[in-house]
Amino acid sequence: MSLGEELAARIARTGPITVAEYMAECLAHPTLGYYTRQ
Repeated sequence: MSLGEELAARIARTGPITVAEYMAECLAHPTLGYYTRQ
């Protein structure tokens, strides 16, 4: 599953997320985040 798909599923489950939550997921997601893949 891509990060976009995971975010879409999370938003579908819990409702809107903040920009800060979005950026945190993009940067630090345990398997798909920018810093964990570098």
